[in-house]
Amino acid sequence: MDKLNPLKELREKILFSINKEEIRRAKTYFLVSVITALASIFGLIFSVRYMIQEFYQSSFGSFISLIFSDPSIVVAYWKELSMSLLETLPILGITISLIAVYTLLVSIRTLVKNTRGILLPAFNN
Repeated sequence: MDKLNPLKELREKILFSINKEEIRRAKTYFLVSVITALASIFGLIFSVRYMIQEFYQSSFGSFISLIFSDPSIVVAYWKELSMSLLETLPILGITISLIAVYTLLVSIRTLVKNTRGILLPAFNN
């Protein structure tokens, strides 16, 4: 059986097409990650503001200040204080803020990864 020897031009065309597709994919991911990063920055700003507002409304800070102002009461009533802290903890604001931070970090990672893909393609033709 004869071995097939593809033309050199065919190999170059295939590698060029692969390179072109990698660059197109990297540009698409780059654009999507830039938009996602910007959206998550705006989301992070609003979610942190919401979380701070919830902290003030729930009087969570008052319970925290009690820990530092009168430790003897904290030792005596630690169960009640811990339950009060859990009840007044603004879980929704914290959760939304953590989701925004996670989205920002993932989009930055994707952005850096695909910036490298755009600048340094796999095949240099």
